[in-house]
Amino acid sequence: AATDPVSNQPNLPHPKSLGREWVQAQITPLLADHDPLEVLRTFSEHAAYQISSTFHERKSHDILFSGGGVYNRYLMEMVQKRTEARIVIPDPLLIEYKEALIFALLGYLRILEIPNVLSSVTGSTADHSSGRLWKTGDKKMF
Repeated sequence: AATDPVSNQPNLPHPKSLGREWVQAQITPLLADHDPLEVLRTFSEHAAYQISSTFHERKSHDILFSGGGVYNRYLMEMVQKRTEARIVIPDPLLIEYKEALIFALLGYLRILEIPNVLSSVTGSTADHSSGRLWKTGDKKMF
């Protein structure tokens, strides 16, 4: 079994949404002295546990996975081991189309200066617009 590098920190506060800043501040320092393969496995096992626990809460039977995580075979195997629900993975074209569509929407909202990060979803302190806009061929933001 993988060694859990955060097991000594059971009350570590966690965000509603996993952001790079929080991981760098709270998690990275805990991992410095651990084997990267064990860390990767621990994170994968934890993600699988968290994902599958939502199925049990909702008594789900069929679960549609359509994010980039479906390409992580190990993660998907760990999720399947933890649930009796049927995991449905669509054609890669649908997965890629959905991801591209979502990011296009986020970019469009950014251009319009409409918040594309909602505090009710991410746990951030306020709704805001995330992302940078660059002119084609220019190095200045607009």
